[in-house]
Amino acid sequence: MLALVGRYTAETGRAESTTGRLTVGDGRFFRRVRDGHTSFTVATYDRVVTWFSENWPEDAPWPDDVPRPVLLQPEGAVQ
Repeated sequence: MLALVGRYTAETGRAESTTGRLTVGDGRFFRRVRDGHTSFTVATYDRVVTWFSENWPEDAPWPDDVPRPVLLQPEGAVQ
């Protein structure tokens, strides 16, 4: 997750705090995780990684060491 936020902020120029607010509604979330001052559930991890996958810049490669979730198409969506 920290690899994703690092790469995402580098690619988009968005601040880590802005990305935290967008992903979990907490601008200090990633800093607290990095510093070991907070924990998170598997559900939070899944929500954050899914958010990154849905919002990843099209021209930026996804990190090789992070499995990318398969995003399901809404029923009836045209591919």
